[in-house]
Amino acid sequence: MDKPKQFTKEYSLPKKNHRLLYEKPDATELKEILVNFILDCKRRGFKDSTIETKTQRIKLVAKKGANILDPKSVKEVIATAKWQDSTKRETVRDFTSLYYFLQIEWDKPKYKAQDKMPFIPTEEELDMLIS
Repeated sequence: MDKPKQFTKEYSLPKKNHRLLYEKPDATELKEILVNFILDCKRRGFKDSTIETKTQRIKLVAKKGANILDPKSVKEVIATAKWQDSTKRETVRDFTSLYYFLQIEWDKPKYKAQDKMPFIPTEEELDMLIS
């Protein structure tokens, strides 16, 4: 009895885009991917502001040197970025949307936002504000 085939990157994109899994996309390919991603987001009902934020984060990760078609490369860039955990979490969500569109499976990293202490003014600062 043959073993079932393991899921590989080879099967995660349509065959015509098979080569993209192994190469970092150039600027033209990146733009084409993002335009198609934007159209898919619009079809799925995302607001324009949400789509713009998603694409900006994806471009930023690509600018930092990640191959956006390689989940390991993306994870490495996000993990080493000097961002707050909440920003990293949102970036992971954006890439989850992109990979859903591209049919790429990935083990997404988990980030939990840290609660910030609210600013509590001193009594002097309150007095200055009131007067």
